Formats: sequence, structure tokens, C-alpha cells
Amino acid sequence: MPLYYDQDAIHQSQPNEINPLPEKATPADADFVVIEDGADSYYKKKVQVGHLPTGTGTGNFGKDYQTAVSLDRSTTTSGSMQDKVTLTTGPLTGTYRVGWMGMVDGTIAKDVATQLYNVTNAVIISSQLHRPSASTAEKVFMGGFAEVVFTGAAKTFKIQFASPDGVTVGLQEARIELWRVS
Repeated sequence: MPLYYDQDAIHQSQPNEINPLPEKATPADADFVVIEDGADSYYKKKVQVGHLPTGTGTGNFGKDYQTAVSLDRSTTTSGSMQDKVTLTTGPLTGTYRVGWMGMVDGTIAKDVATQLYNVTNAVIISSQLHRPSASTAEKVFMGGFAEVVFTGAAKTFKIQFASPDGVTVGLQEARIELWRVS
């Protein structure tokens, strides 16, 4: 049954006229919606979808999710940090949670150094030292989380790894994730 536009279908002073209408599954940020303001006796107001908070009281949590992944095993014998995976964002504003992880191994029981590096600000966000057993079959988890404030600029993050003892070490299943928290 087709819907027809009726100028009188929505009345400024009558509540509960929107609820019976069909729902648009995926509205765009630029769309406008009519709401019945619960704080104002359910009188009609308009709001742009992009200005609506997500969820209940969470603001922009989870927006702008980005990820970079490198699953294959990479190896090095270098004592200098080697790049494994890189995430470059667009210009962002707000507080974002950056998560990183991977699995390290070695051919003998020697250290593997890892770090998450903020290239844009030349800052090591986190550095870790791991000592897996003398088997590449044993994988040791590395990773963590940090909050980073963006002020309208793009940033680049890298997971890097090195072998302080000059033996073959590996890093695989590496990923960087970024999402907005406020």
C-alpha cells in the first residue's frame, strides 16, 4: 500500500503521530527527523541525524572505527625496530582508544622487543619485552590499549618489533584498532 503525503499528517500540537510510521533502516547523517520531545510534552521538533547521540548517554563512542591488520609472520634479526603494521587515520577530533596486539616468537629463548609508535607525534605509546621459549611453535601475546586525543589532524601509528640479541624473532597476527570514546 503506497504512502501519500498529507500536509495535515503531522500536527505540531498532537503527540504520538510518528510512532506508527514505517522506519528507515539506515538514515544518513544529513537526514532530518521529526521527534516528539519527551521533555516538552511530546511537542514536535526536528533534529539532524548526525547530531543525535549514539546509544544512551554514550555520545560518539565507537564512531570512526579503523583497523590495520598483518596476519602473516614477519621475522627480523635486527636490534633496530622494524615496522610490522601501520594505521594512518584521517583528520579526527576527540578522544580515541588505540588498541594493538600481536603474537611474538623466537627460535631460541631470547627477548623480542615490541612497541606501538605514534609516528606523527614521535612518541612511543607503549614498549614491551617478551621472552618466548626456544620454539617458534610457542606464541606469546603482546599488546595493550591507550587513549589518544586528536585535534583535527591525522595521525600514523605503527607496531614495531626488534631482536635485542640479534637472533631470529617473529611477529604475526598483528593489528591496530582505533575507535572514538568521547
